[in-house]
Amino acid sequence: MLEIESGTANAIVKPSLGGSLLSFTIDGIDVTRRAQSTTDPRDTSSFPMVPWVNRIDRGKFATSDQVHSIQSNTDEPHPLHGHGWQREWSVDDHEADRVTLRYDHAGDSWPWPYTAFLRYLLEPDRLIVDMEVVNRSESTTMPAALGFHPYFERPAKISATVDGRWEVDGDLIPAVWSETEAFRLTDVEGIEADNTYTGWDGRAFIETQAMRVELVADVKRLHLYAPRWAHFFALEPVSASPDAVNHPGRGSVPLDPGESLHHWMRLVVVQG
Repeated sequence: MLEIESGTANAIVKPSLGGSLLSFTIDGIDVTRRAQSTTDPRDTSSFPMVPWVNRIDRGKFATSDQVHSIQSNTDEPHPLHGHGWQREWSVDDHEADRVTLRYDHAGDSWPWPYTAFLRYLLEPDRLIVDMEVVNRSESTTMPAALGFHPYFERPAKISATVDGRWEVDGDLIPAVWSETEAFRLTDVEGIEADNTYTGWDGRAFIETQAMRVELVADVKRLHLYAPRWAHFFALEPVSASPDAVNHPGRGSVPLDPGESLHHWMRLVVVQG
C-alpha cells in the first residue's frame, strides 16, 4: 500500500488491488467511503474502469473484422468494468503527494494489447485522478472507454445537471432512454439506481453532515449506483454508457494503433 499526503489531505492506494484507492481524508475526515476490505475492489474507496465501463451485453460485440466474445469477470453473465480494477498495477512513480501506476495488458479474448496509466495527485483540498489508455496493437483499432468509480457514505444529498438516463432491463443492460430532471440536493436515501445519466455538465456535489464535496470530470456521463439496501452509493464519471461497444454514439472511442484516450476526475472539499 502507498500513502500520499498534502497538507492535512491523506490518501492510500493499493496497486495490487486494481490500483484502487483505499481512503481519502482531509483533517482526518473521510471524503470517500473508507475501504471495507483490502481484497475486493468493490469494497474500496474508488477503482478505475478500463478499457470499457459498466457492462458488455453477454460479452458479445463485433468490430469491422471480427466478432468478439469476452469472458465474464464476475458472477453475472456480462463482463463488467474492464480489466484494470481486477489486475495488479506496477508503480511507475511515487512521491510525497502523488503516485503513478501502470498496467500492461497482453491480448487475450480482448485481442488488443494496451497500456493504461493511473495517476493520483493530492493537493491540500482535493484529490485529482487521471487515467490514460494506449492501444498497443500493431494493426487493429481498439474500442475504448474510461471511468472512475468513487464510493461515498450515506446519508448524503447530491446535485448534478443531467438531461436523461438509460433505463436498464432485467439483465441490467440499457434498454430505454428517458428525459430526467437535474438532481437538486436530492436525498440519496430516496433513490434506487444503477443507471447512466446523459447530458452531464461535468460537475456534481455530494453533501454530507461533515462536508460538501465537488466532483468534477471531463466526461459527459455520470453513472449512479445506489442500491437501496446499502450504506453507500457510487457516483461515477464515465466516458461511455453501458454496452457502448454495441451501440455507436454511446461513447466508445475507436483508438488506432498507438492512439490514446485520456480522462480525469477531481474531488474537491469545498466546505468542511
